[in-house]
Amino acid sequence: MRDGFNYERVILKLGGGLITDKNVLCKPRIEQIKHLGKVVFSLQQMGICVVVVHGAGSFGHLIARKFRLQDGLLPNHDFDSVDSTISNQYEARDQVRKDMRSLNQIIVDEWARLGLAVETFPAHEIFTETGPNFKGGIKFFQRKSVEPIPMTYGDVVNCQGEKQFGILSGDDIIVRLGKELEKVSRVIFAVSGVDGILRKPPDVAVEDDLIEEFDPNTTSYTAEHNAKIDVTGGIGYKAASGYLIAQSGVIVLLVRGEISSRVLAACKGEPVRGTRITVTNK
Repeated sequence: MRDGFNYERVILKLGGGLITDKNVLCKPRIEQIKHLGKVVFSLQQMGICVVVVHGAGSFGHLIARKFRLQDGLLPNHDFDSVDSTISNQYEARDQVRKDMRSLNQIIVDEWARLGLAVETFPAHEIFTETGPNFKGGIKFFQRKSVEPIPMTYGDVVNCQGEKQFGILSGDDIIVRLGKELEKVSRVIFAVSGVDGILRKPPDVAVEDDLIEEFDPNTTSYTAEHNAKIDVTGGIGYKAASGYLIAQSGVIVLLVRGEISSRVLAACKGEPVRGTRITVTNK
């Protein structure tokens, strides 16, 4: 390992559908979590500073969707018809926060078995408001490679005014980290089930439908996601978030997270199958 003063920094976003089974409430994908931990361990051994942000998957989206947490407090909405042991949005908010802590702890524990030290900063404790202009400092994530890996995740955060709370997506967190942290060389979105951004829906796409270089202003693509589950926009939102980061000159890639060798190669800056977000100079 190097002396920790290497200023190459990589931000790794682990999609919720990659680390959990999105169709089963609070079911982690343990083997996938272990494989990703090995990637991060390798990067740390090379002296690369890694920042990790993970999604919610089935630990957040299912309950959040039922109780419309993304819309903030809805005092006049009737949730009595929702099939759940939770009776209101406040209980749903608290349950999602609890479930997200549980998912994060699973990741931390599995990675600790690999020799990785992680320090987690729950988003609802350090951030407020939603969207890429959320409030809160990001100094916690400015670490040397020899220090514990800083980690956070998408969460239900407090908001001012009548809204009271809302969902801060991990993709929004990534935008500020990618643009504001020092010496960020690459931002990698490890996504589930696809090689990157596709021209066609995943169920009909073939190998040639992968878009290797993507600019949302000039490229046609499919931004399909499961709106019945995902409350944070799916791959289309990742593309938009990645574009905001790429505008600041940072390399942004989307790769298939199930293939850990691709995630490692992308983080190291090596050629890899995936989608690079580009910015067209006009």
